[in-house]
Amino acid sequence: MALVRTVLMAWLLAVLSLDRTAAQSEVHASVGENVILPCTCSTITEKVVWQAGKTIVNHYKKSAEKTNEPDHPYKNRSLFLSEGIKERQCSLLLRQVTEADEKKYTCYTMDDDKSLNESHVYLKINQRRVETPTQQPPPNTVAASLSLVAIMVIILAIIIIGIMLKRRRRQRMLQENHLDPQSGLPIMDHSPV
Repeated sequence: MALVRTVLMAWLLAVLSLDRTAAQSEVHASVGENVILPCTCSTITEKVVWQAGKTIVNHYKKSAEKTNEPDHPYKNRSLFLSEGIKERQCSLLLRQVTEADEKKYTCYTMDDDKSLNESHVYLKINQRRVETPTQQPPPNTVAASLSLVAIMVIILAIIIIGIMLKRRRRQRMLQENHLDPQSGLPIMDHSPV
C-alpha cells in the first residue's frame, strides 16, 4: 500500500509540474444523479488519474487487475470505465452526485510511450433535482399508451364482429340448403322404409 501511495504521489508531482494547455468541457447534473465525466485518451494508454483539486478521485493502471479507489469522499461513488480505452475514452462514472461535487476535475493520461496528456471537466450541479420517469410519465407517453389501447380494442371488435358474421352466414346456408348443422349433410325429407 505504501508503494502505491509513493507511486501516486510521484505521479501527482509530475503532473503538477506540467505547464501546458489542456482540453476543457462542462458537464451538468442534478443532485442524486449519476454522471459520466468524459476524457479522451489513446488506445495505448497505460495509466489514468482522475483528480478533483489535489484529491485523487480514481486511478487506473493497465497492468493492474482492477482500478483502485483511494479512501476519500468518492469511495464507492467513482468508477473508472476501463473498457472505454478501446474506444479512446477514459471516462469516469460519478454516482449520486452532491452539491459538494461541483468543481473542476482533471483527467491525466499516460501512454506507453510516456507522453502525458490532461483534460479538464467542470461538473456543474443543478440545484433542482430532475423528476425521474418512474415518478410521473411524460404526457406524450400516456397519450401513446391510450392510443395503443384504443387501437387494440378496435382490432378486437373487428375480429369479434367478423366471427359473428361468419357464424350467421353458416347458419343461413345450413337452413337454406336443409343441411344438418352438426354433420353438414343434407336432410332427407323422406325416410327409407
